[in-house]
Amino acid sequence: MSMPSLSLRAKVSVVAVLLAFVGVFALAWQLRRQHQQRALAVCRELRSEISDLKTNTFDPRLEEMRTMRLNPSQAETLRNADPDAYARFAATYGQLVEQVAQAADRLGEKVDLFQSKGCVDLGPAS
Repeated sequence: MSMPSLSLRAKVSVVAVLLAFVGVFALAWQLRRQHQQRALAVCRELRSEISDLKTNTFDPRLEEMRTMRLNPSQAETLRNADPDAYARFAATYGQLVEQVAQAADRLGEKVDLFQSKGCVDLGPAS
């Protein structure tokens, strides 16, 4: 038993349906690729912001704080020798602690956003 031959109109219709299917598939693939590229760009920007914040704000303030801290005997000596100088030192040190805490908060927010955007799953920086 042989299959009946398709008319030219039927053949054109089949080809048109196949081309439409291929077109929809190509469009879906292109849209997905564009979405991935936008997601990668967002992740790169966040990674850059995190690095910049850590390198230019958090790390220097933390190092400054560590450098100027006094051990207990130094603090006691300064407090006894010059209470005003100790008060100024404590105020300055307190400001540094606050700056480090604020930078840590901003860093934590950026890292949370980085993770919520799925950036951790996108692989290493390129």
